[in-house]
Amino acid sequence: MAKLLDFSYSRMSLYQECPLKFKFRYIHKIPEKPKTYFAFGHSIHAAMEFLYKVDAPPFPSLNDVLMIFERDWHTKSPEEKGYVSSDKEHDDFLHGIKIITSYYEKHKGAFAVPVSVEMFVKLAVDGLNLISVVDRIDDLGGGKISIVDYKTGKTVVKNTGQLNMYQKVLELAPDIKDLLARKTGYKGDIKVARMSFYQLENLKENVFEPASPDEIESFWRNVLNVADCIRAEKFDPAPDEKSCRFCDYKNLCPVFSGAGVEAVRPVQTAAPAPVKVAFAAPESDALTEKVDRYGQLLAQQSALAADIENLKKEILVLMNDKGYFQHYGKKYKIRLKNTEAWTFADRKKVIEYLQETGHLRKALVPTQTTVEKLLTDDSIPDKDREGLKKLGKICPATHIDCSGIED
Repeated sequence: MAKLLDFSYSRMSLYQECPLKFKFRYIHKIPEKPKTYFAFGHSIHAAMEFLYKVDAPPFPSLNDVLMIFERDWHTKSPEEKGYVSSDKEHDDFLHGIKIITSYYEKHKGAFAVPVSVEMFVKLAVDGLNLISVVDRIDDLGGGKISIVDYKTGKTVVKNTGQLNMYQKVLELAPDIKDLLARKTGYKGDIKVARMSFYQLENLKENVFEPASPDEIESFWRNVLNVADCIRAEKFDPAPDEKSCRFCDYKNLCPVFSGAGVEAVRPVQTAAPAPVKVAFAAPESDALTEKVDRYGQLLAQQSALAADIENLKKEILVLMNDKGYFQHYGKKYKIRLKNTEAWTFADRKKVIEYLQETGHLRKALVPTQTTVEKLLTDDSIPDKDREGLKKLGKICPATHIDCSGIED
């Protein structure tokens, strides 16, 4: 018996976006870079799962739900979540608290125990091992169920394919039938009677009618066609301006490397295998010239940044040797500023201490900057600030101020 092909709506949509990208992700198993919106969505979903995962009322308090969001948020560093700025991570954390609070306040009088939350569903059908994770399933009575999918983005459009996949899986999966029987006593066939995307950003629920049998059949033919293409190893690239702009696999893609498609091989090491040039150089035009100019400027920018850093180090050495704190050139002047900065090497201990003293919410995101601000926060007791200081140390730092000389 042939092995079932692991399949999901996200895999299908990625293949339809670009077969070669699918190959890099699922065949070669090359991970993509972390995305901030995935981290944000994961923490929001963790809070929503905790809110509804009860067998009977009462439901968790808002403060308890926010604590779950906060705990999940801090399981990874900003870099592991894809953030390049701690300020941006801080802003997203505050935004997450706002979203959860708004949702809770709006619906707290109407919370109802669902059939399941974040249910992992598997279904073997037509040679496929279908995998779906459904945010929330509600019982409408008589074997009818409602599907609720939370969306954390700012815009939501009807994703017919995702809805059709949910409907196909949930109406056939034995796990759902068994669960509904245990919770409600109903033992007949399952019917998806209501589907919705709940946009948490603006607390709007977008409700859609279930697909007709003909629509499901048409969708399923498309699923099987995609599955056949994957089995046949049809992984040609599908260039698209929007998709390619944000693709993490550009350095491996023949469209961008100039290599033939036949050069793409399974990756054995961290570095991509050498590729054979198969495409002719592009003809010169306005776009080509701008692309090359852009690349040249980026290279110059990188070189300038290195020169600036080296000059800074050389200036500091010379000024320290001469004992200068200020020096004039012909057009610019330099002034040294000596400062002190706190550093906290053991992030885990800092978080534990802030939790014990009840000040973690004040730091929100315990970065060097936010934790250091707590040391001058008059609302925090002196003993707590002294305890925090014991976890860090003061490091001297010298900064250069450079400005033009007025004529």
